[in-house]
Amino acid sequence: MKLVLFTFILILTSCATKGEKKCLDTDWYDVGLADALSGEASLQHDKYTKECREFDVSINKAGYIKGYEDGLDQYCTYKNGYQRGKSNMEPHPFCKNINSLFENAYLEAKRKFHK
Repeated sequence: MKLVLFTFILILTSCATKGEKKCLDTDWYDVGLADALSGEASLQHDKYTKECREFDVSINKAGYIKGYEDGLDQYCTYKNGYQRGKSNMEPHPFCKNINSLFENAYLEAKRKFHK
């Protein structure tokens, strides 16, 4: 019984260590960039802050936001606007202010495929 309890505690400790290590080792710029490039329509830094807070680790919020902004510059293209419109998705809330071609393509595809 003691061996089972010891093993259980060891597993729990190991899981917590992996989560903490992830929070400590993450390049938050890269996370922000990836979120934007995937079409994530909102900043997720509050979610990450909450996850890492349980390990008493702070994320690099400025790095995350910079990565997200740089990712939007790459994401807000004519091609992605067209694809979102064709797929009948909502327009990305930030792309309108970044690249007018995104919104034009979005509206063009909506008119063409969803009359």
